[in-house]
Amino acid sequence: MTRSSALALLLSAVLSPAARAASADPSLMPEFESHRKAPAPAEAERPAAPSDAPPAAPSAPAAPARHRRPDRVYEEPAPRRPWIVAHGRYWFVSGNQESRYGAIAPDTVLQVVSGSGDPWTGSTANSRLRGKMPIAELEIAPFERVAILGEYGAAGVSGRFGRTDWVDAQHADVLLAPQLGVTLNSPNHVQSGHLSASVVSARTTWASASLALRVVDNRGASIGRMEYDHSVDVLLGAERFTDEYTVYDAIVDADSGIFPAAHPVGFRFPGYVQRVSSAWRGPHAGLRLAASTPNGFHLEALVLWSPLMEYRGDLYDSVNAGGTLRPNSPNVLERAHGVAFHQRFGASWRWEAFSLEAGYMHMYFYSRTGLRRSYAPNGTSTDEQLDRAMVERSGFYAGASARF
Repeated sequence: MTRSSALALLLSAVLSPAARAASADPSLMPEFESHRKAPAPAEAERPAAPSDAPPAAPSAPAAPARHRRPDRVYEEPAPRRPWIVAHGRYWFVSGNQESRYGAIAPDTVLQVVSGSGDPWTGSTANSRLRGKMPIAELEIAPFERVAILGEYGAAGVSGRFGRTDWVDAQHADVLLAPQLGVTLNSPNHVQSGHLSASVVSARTTWASASLALRVVDNRGASIGRMEYDHSVDVLLGAERFTDEYTVYDAIVDADSGIFPAAHPVGFRFPGYVQRVSSAWRGPHAGLRLAASTPNGFHLEALVLWSPLMEYRGDLYDSVNAGGTLRPNSPNVLERAHGVAFHQRFGASWRWEAFSLEAGYMHMYFYSRTGLRRSYAPNGTSTDEQLDRAMVERSGFYAGASARF
């Protein structure tokens, strides 16, 4: 047997009868050429075998799909306002204090020639003072929208004192000083004399306490691209303002010649001393507005007002002590009610827990008509009308603050 015939016998033994059939039928060749098994007939086309099982119950309708709530984005809560804020300011203050009083003049002094109304004589005392007042302020916020404010300042001041004597009879022609025969037509506080003096040992104090209720707290507001925070507080509280000073070295520096001059111009009163103590106290109400930016710039405005202020003035005049006035102090009292108005505007720059600030502050007290009572050595008293009492202080300030 040759090698080729042996190989042929081996191949014929290996090939299956299906292969031989495929070789005899050319239509079956693609199945073997693709080396894939022919797919079986689909079972779906075959008739289903009968079954004794009951038919399946219809399925329940599918529940409607629920929309999933989107995850909330975490936002860091706004920081709480500081528990304590301490301010220290240096106020460069100046201003004046005034008291005007008078009484109806007797016929021996002033006589009405024609017209109506009573002639008055009186005086206006005015002190111009200047100084530097350190002020401490403490703000405590036990709750987010409630704070307690306390403020105190005291300083020594100095300046000049002046007193102007005047005559007033706006609705009458008045014959003044009958022995001189001088006539004035409807005088309106015409000056009849003036005295000036120095002021020493002067001291001004200021104390205030308020409850602040925050009614607006808007954080993250914006104007264009600029973001800022702003707030509004309503303030309710009380205050007290006092002036205590001593006047000395008085000199007569003017004389109108209306009345007989008791002292010539240039006369100095030996040992002249006048001590003045005035106090304003009462409740107040107001607003505080604040705005700040993320870069640390802060603006604040404070306004306080009171229509229920009480004015008390105690004076001691050494020139008339023992003569027309009692020697013990006080020998003159002034009482009245009035109003108060304060305002403060400031700006500050904050860095961490500290800030530097500067601004302007103004205080104004004004009384309504009141009473001026002078006490004589024999225990009797004489009442005059207090036309007005007034105190005004203003000036710029600079300072710093710390927050805790």
